[in-house]
Amino acid sequence: MKEYKRLTYEDRVKIELLTKQGFNPAKISHLIGRHRSTVQRELCRFPRSYTAAKAQAEASAQAGSRNRGRKLEMDKRLLNYVHEKLKLRWSPQQISKQCG
Repeated sequence: MKEYKRLTYEDRVKIELLTKQGFNPAKISHLIGRHRSTVQRELCRFPRSYTAAKAQAEASAQAGSRNRGRKLEMDKRLLNYVHEKLKLRWSPQQISKQCG
């Protein structure tokens, strides 16, 4: 299975240019070497007017929020609390209700 690779700014520029030239998503995907559904999803994000700069800015903003870190890695007290409750055979639902 191929490894998933995010669209680059260059890919987005090609998508923008080919869209303006009237190519459909299937043809664009073939020309840039990406899966048809990847191109279709990208175009659906901006249905009225797709621009590479706007799409890249949104993708960059989302990328920053993806790499925040995990709560248990960042809060040792919470990690210890969860471990203690798991030792007592509490379910994750019970633990989350007590924490929240």
